[in-house]
Amino acid sequence: MVKQNGQVKALSCMFYVATSRAAEMVHVIWTETLVEIFTEDGEHIISYPRPTRTGMYYGPRTPEGTLMKTAGKNLSAGITDTAVRVISKGGYIGVLANKFYALPTM
Repeated sequence: MVKQNGQVKALSCMFYVATSRAAEMVHVIWTETLVEIFTEDGEHIISYPRPTRTGMYYGPRTPEGTLMKTAGKNLSAGITDTAVRVISKGGYIGVLANKFYALPTM
């Protein structure tokens, strides 16, 4: 759903759609190189390059993307890599700007 400020979140990034589309449901499709945003009826709204890392903002003045203030510099889900993490006391690990539950082995 498009937020009141005209943004939609996908791939741990924010993409600007339009404030006129606030509260509208959209369909986000991505490939290895492109992110496309469509209406529920299939009308193409806008396209952006596929992010190479998470925590980016894509808008009309920054189609190449800018790093969000609160973002980490993790690789995006589209990149294959490995990372060593310590499981927290709550059973979670943080990877790709997301929190995952890791079941403890017995």
